[in-house]
Amino acid sequence: STTPFFSIIIPCYNAEKTIVRCLDSIAKQSYCAYEVLCINDGSTDKSIDILFDYSKKDKHIKIFEQLNAGPSVARNKGLDHAVGKWILFVDADDYLRSESALSTLHKKICSEPELELVYFAGEVVFPLERWSDEYLPKLYKTGYECLEENCNNNKCIVFGALYVQCYMRSLIEKHKIRFAEDIVYGEDRLFVCQYFLSAGRTIVLDEVLYSYVITENSLMRDKSKLQRIAKDNRKVALRIEQTMKHNNYTSPQLQKYIHGLYLSGASVLEKKDYDWRFIFRNASTWKLKIKDILLFLGLYRY
Repeated sequence: STTPFFSIIIPCYNAEKTIVRCLDSIAKQSYCAYEVLCINDGSTDKSIDILFDYSKKDKHIKIFEQLNAGPSVARNKGLDHAVGKWILFVDADDYLRSESALSTLHKKICSEPELELVYFAGEVVFPLERWSDEYLPKLYKTGYECLEENCNNNKCIVFGALYVQCYMRSLIEKHKIRFAEDIVYGEDRLFVCQYFLSAGRTIVLDEVLYSYVITENSLMRDKSKLQRIAKDNRKVALRIEQTMKHNNYTSPQLQKYIHGLYLSGASVLEKKDYDWRFIFRNASTWKLKIKDILLFLGLYRY
């Protein structure tokens, strides 16, 4: 059999209510050279039964099982077993927005020589409304230039999300990029930034190809969860900085981005939790420097 062009990786945990919609959106694609790697992450509902039933009628689906270990471990397992030339990540409660999503990506990849990253638009689906990204189609020499230009763009409402990029598998393997298994929140943002900082020729598409579903449960935030998110965001910011140093990249735009990421949970953490050297080092404008000094003196809160 021929090698699939796309490997679509889906971590699946207690997704019995949404996984069929997700798989249906892939099965309806007009382009068919793909494999779907479903990693059941120790589900306690009927997810695994649904996956096996679905796989009986769809030869594209491969099922892997593991004890519950979280989406990072599941996605890494998917990467370890993927054979496609290009990687897409889809969550079990999301879906591909149109039947031509894979066809659009395939045509674009084949029409642009030496492409290493495709960055496309997504929509966020709330219970009562939908928002979509606003991108200008553009070709960049490197993923770094694209990241630099878009990381602080408020119109990119799902920037840093894993699902709105198509990744070259050989580049992931070359740079040994994997998901950080010690980070629960924001591990996707870290993977995305590490890939952008490693990628060459990068294209931005304005087509909306992915639907990211927000549920009532995903909006719930208690204090302990907010604190974990804040601490994980700090790990992500520190590791993005390390990757920038490793690649000899210096950028006021990226510094501003990781500075904001680091301080995004300032309201739920204690002052002693701050790494002030990191904060001052990445305050890339005078306005940020002044705010940080006031924060240090206890006269300002982000």
